[in-house]
Amino acid sequence: MTELYAVLGRPIAHSLSPRLHAAAFRALGRDAVYVACDVGEAELGAALAGLAALGAKGASLTAPLKTAALANVLLDAGITPHDVERQGISPETGRAATLATAGRRHQRSCPTSKE
Repeated sequence: MTELYAVLGRPIAHSLSPRLHAAAFRALGRDAVYVACDVGEAELGAALAGLAALGAKGASLTAPLKTAALANVLLDAGITPHDVERQGISPETGRAATLATAGRRHQRSCPTSKE
């Protein structure tokens, strides 16, 4: 089954991420796609829930969604401040750049810089 990954943001049409990831997937022989999705802060929760429902393996976020993911999605999903620190979300910046999913729950976040 083809693995699904996405980059979420607004604006997003300029993103090179789908092309870069497609090349990497081909080079690795992986059956995977990485799509760009036009998503604003107000739609982030629904977009992530939709990706999880589709079985997406993960998503990258552009600013300002990095901040919204931490403030509005992860904590609202029942992940405590202790979980946030333990999972590697950057407490100093208050942002999450990459989310990996496990079923319907957000499983892990990779930290991001203060850009």
